[in-house]
Amino acid sequence: KEILRWLVGFLVVTSKNAPLSIAMLHAFLPPSLNAGLETVLEVVLKLMPVLRLTPPSGEQRDSLPNILELDRVEDLDSTEITFLARHTFSAYHATFLDFLSGEVLTSEKSGFWTPVAGLHYEMLLGCLQVMISGSRREEAQSRLRFNICGLEDSHKANLEVNDIQQRITNSISPELRYSCVYWIDHLVESNTRVVDDDCQSANAASVDTLIHKLLRTKR
Repeated sequence: KEILRWLVGFLVVTSKNAPLSIAMLHAFLPPSLNAGLETVLEVVLKLMPVLRLTPPSGEQRDSLPNILELDRVEDLDSTEITFLARHTFSAYHATFLDFLSGEVLTSEKSGFWTPVAGLHYEMLLGCLQVMISGSRREEAQSRLRFNICGLEDSHKANLEVNDIQQRITNSISPELRYSCVYWIDHLVESNTRVVDDDCQSANAASVDTLIHKLLRTKR
């Protein structure tokens, strides 16, 4: 139920930005949930009647079993799981988002009540941690660093690097790309006021610590 609550919440607060893939959702979930990717996939499959899954750009899912007919992730092999996790998810209709925002997330009786500012705050923490370490769970290769694409010559324009798109795909994860673009949006919407004094809230102190760590991290 906790994973479902976060999935629904993140769906709402990222709907105006860029859609998350299932793997990205897993990357941004609070580490305290201790949820594996296959567990997240199981939850997403239960919501298939109201979600639209879109395959990665330029790829087809012809070889993937009909998602609506899947009962368990265990029915998929590792290659199919990886491919499915790269699908982005969105609501089939905007009214579903309105329903979530108006009835589900704001009603304590629903069991899914989560302050929207709190959801933005959790996404903000995730974005900062991904930029610093590449992941919320362990050190990863895809984090912000100098010459992230490993270019041999910094004087060349991107158009002059034959395999630039492949380097970008290999070196910059979707969650890192999202984090670099949208972390400031989540900061604003989280109502977290980062100030340099002793009166800031615990949330603001956590964000302030991560921002300073990001700026000091050696590349």
